[in-house]
Amino acid sequence: MLTVRQNPLQLPETHASVVDVPGDWWIAHTKARNEKALAWDLGALGIDYYLPMLMRETYSGNRRRRNMYPLFTSYVFFAGNHQARYRVLATNRVANVLEVTDRPRFVDEVGAIERVVNTGDMLEIVPGLPVGQRVRVTKGPYEGTLGTVTHDRPWHAITLVISTLGVGAELKINGDLLEPVDPPETPEGINTRRGHG
Repeated sequence: MLTVRQNPLQLPETHASVVDVPGDWWIAHTKARNEKALAWDLGALGIDYYLPMLMRETYSGNRRRRNMYPLFTSYVFFAGNHQARYRVLATNRVANVLEVTDRPRFVDEVGAIERVVNTGDMLEIVPGLPVGQRVRVTKGPYEGTLGTVTHDRPWHAITLVISTLGVGAELKINGDLLEPVDPPETPEGINTRRGHG
C-alpha cells in the first residue's frame, strides 16, 4: 500500500486549478486499479490531468491505515489534442476514452468537485445520473456551486454532477444555503464514442 506521499499529484503543479488547464478534455476509462499508475504516466508524458482523490481510513487486523483513493473508480480526466489521446491509449492502462464535447460545462462540473475535494470534506459517489431540482449554493465556501438535490434526502444533500460520466458525487450541506435554479438544466456535451487505439 502506498504512503500518502507516494501518491501522484491530483493535478500537475503547473496549474492552480482544473479551470486553468488548456486544451480539450477527455475521460480515460482505465483498466482495473490503474488510475494512479496512469496519473504517474501522464505526468511523465507532460499531459495535463486531474485525478480527484479522497483520504480514507481502512483497518487491517488491529492496524489503521490512511491512504488516498480515487473519487471516481477507473476514471482519470486528461487534457490535450488527439495526439495526447493516442499517447494515453498507448500506455496500455486504458480500456477506452470518452470525448468531452461541452468543455465549459465539463470544466464547471469538475471545478465544483475540485473545490470540495480541496477542502477535505467527504463526498459519496452516487451511481447513475442524478435527477431532481437543480440548486445553487448561496453562501459559504461553495458559494455559486451548482448541484442537484438528492431525491431521497431533499434540501440537505446535493449532487455535483459529471454529465459526461453519468455519475455524481454527493455533498451534505445545510438546505438553508441552497436556492433553486429554474428551469432545470438538461445534460449536454456527452459523446459516448469510444477510442480503441
